Formats: sequence, structure tokens, C-alpha cells
Amino acid sequence: VFIINIIMYYDVVVTVEPKRQALREATETLNAANTKLTAVKALVEELQAKLAKLMAEFKEANDKKEKELAEADRCKTKLDMAQRLVNALSANGVIWEQTV
Repeated sequence: VFIINIIMYYDVVVTVEPKRQALREATETLNAANTKLTAVKALVEELQAKLAKLMAEFKEANDKKEKELAEADRCKTKLDMAQRLVNALSANGVIWEQTV
């Protein structure tokens, strides 16, 4: 009976020990992958924060650009109207000189 138990134990050890070794290796691989995952998640968070900041700066710059373009259009319209007024007044000046 003792020898049968020893043989059964040996069979179990021969079967289980490679599985234990594979489990240890898989656990080590999992731990390494989890460490890398944590580092990558931290990097992604950092990059997302930078992206949010850059997007805010871009929106602010774009809004400023649109405001400046609208101001330039308003100034151009005002300049055109002023030139028309000056031309009209100079034409009236000629008429005034002829009548006086």
C-alpha cells in the first residue's frame, strides 16, 4: 500500500509540478503586463491632459482670430464708407467753388 501511495504521489507530482511552474510563469508575466499597463495608463492620462490644454488654447486662439477678422471687416467697411463720403464731399466742393 505504501509503495502504491508513493507511485500515485509521484504521478501527481509529475503532473502537477509543470502546471505549478507554468502558473508561476504566467503570474510573473501577468504582473509585468499589469505594471506596463499602469505606466501606459498614466502616460495616456498625461497626454489627455496636455491635449485638453492644447485644445483649449486652440479654441481661444481661434476665437480671437475670428474676432479680429470681424473687426477687420468692420474697419474695411468703415474705410470704404469714409472714402465714399470724402469723394462725395470733394465733388460738392467743386460745385460750391463754381457757384461762389
